[in-house]
Amino acid sequence: MGWLGQSALQLAPALRSAQLVRSPHRLASGAVGTWRVPDVLCEGLHCEQTLYFLQGRLAQIEWLQLPSAEAGYAELLQSLRLQFGPELASSASTAQAIMETASWTHSGVDVLLFRSGRPEHPSVRLVIRPQHLVDAGEL
Repeated sequence: MGWLGQSALQLAPALRSAQLVRSPHRLASGAVGTWRVPDVLCEGLHCEQTLYFLQGRLAQIEWLQLPSAEAGYAELLQSLRLQFGPELASSASTAQAIMETASWTHSGVDVLLFRSGRPEHPSVRLVIRPQHLVDAGEL
């Protein structure tokens, strides 16, 4: 989480295996997924990591479980619980699909964990970004 707000130049020593994204994705916030690490461990889970920058500063980090990775959602969830405490959670499942989310707010940062897809092979996505506060008038 200490990386948020840093420039690509400041992050360069820590991202030796990062590659420029050929067709970067732009988030609704305007942040652009500029750098990607193709295989990084996130709490023991093999993931693709994407770094999103806004105005030259790291605005969001996203980890997406690699399709070849073995299931590790329960371990990742438990690790996040140990770090941040009880989560806000929601889930919906059918025989055809799973949708689970867990989220935490810690020290001005939002931590969002998603698990979705077919029950036999769901995908896992972890997002860390600066806390997004919404004015009550915007609800």
